[in-house]
Amino acid sequence: MVLWASDIEALLKLKESFKDAKELDSWNLDTLPCNETNPWTGVICYKGIVYGLRLGDMGLSGSIDIFALQEIGSLRSISFMNNSFTGPILEFNRLGTLKALYLSDNAFSGGIKEDYFLKMESSKKLWMSDNKFTGPIPISLAKLTNLKELHLEGNQFSIPPLPALTSLNFSNNNLEGQIPTGLSKFNASSFLGNAGLYGKPLSVECKVVSPTPRESKTAYEARHLHR
Repeated sequence: MVLWASDIEALLKLKESFKDAKELDSWNLDTLPCNETNPWTGVICYKGIVYGLRLGDMGLSGSIDIFALQEIGSLRSISFMNNSFTGPILEFNRLGTLKALYLSDNAFSGGIKEDYFLKMESSKKLWMSDNKFTGPIPISLAKLTNLKELHLEGNQFSIPPLPALTSLNFSNNNLEGQIPTGLSKFNASSFLGNAGLYGKPLSVECKVVSPTPRESKTAYEARHLHR
């Protein structure tokens, strides 16, 4: 297959959206992204087409031009791990054919809408650990039937029920409540660093305390500590 000129244009537009992009000096019109002898840094090709982007550990910041990424129809894997991107999560859900998205070790923040992942049916790997995300983990993750790896540790998420996965890590967040039964098969290390969590696979159990006859609901809840 032949690399489309529009893909080259899209990659250059993507580069323009970054700050501190010195690591991407090879992204210029002197060569082609999928040149066998001198490919562009971080561009992964398959049979002459752009299949993935590995842009981790490059000191990148600024914005990420999602519309430029959307123009690369063959793109299946993206990594922006260990850079300096900030702000709310961008519209990566526009990339419906994406199979792997790696955003760990940045400073993305804020909540994620519960329906955010509905159009990402092809997703197999989502790594979003060690950012500053808050709020409930989007329930739309439960709709991703192809999802095999999900990493959300090192954020400030709260936990909803999720489907069975082969890889999971929720450690070091602010999760509270009982761990859903479907997740009890994972190692306890996947849930450590969440003071409010209890139930298997953790050794922390919920101690049920009955309210006294005159005790208010608020007082009862205050005594009913999940430890």
